Amino acid sequence: MKSPAFHCILSSVQALAQRERLSERDAAEKLVQTFRKLDSLWSRYVVREGLEKIRGPQSRPVSTFRS
Repeated sequence: MKSPAFHCILSSVQALAQRERLSERDAAEKLVQTFRKLDSLWSRYVVREGLEKIRGPQSRPVSTFRS
């Protein structure tokens, strides 16, 4: 896994570990937790957007989505 994206994530782990004085493992776990939260928010947004499209133009706009 030597893709540019992987390299960026690895650099982020190292930077977080240094900034927060954590082990790289702990920093990686914090980043994974953050990615999981983002994924959850994105999934809820996509579901909401799909429901709004199904309901049609009479429904409220997607921009009113709240987490």
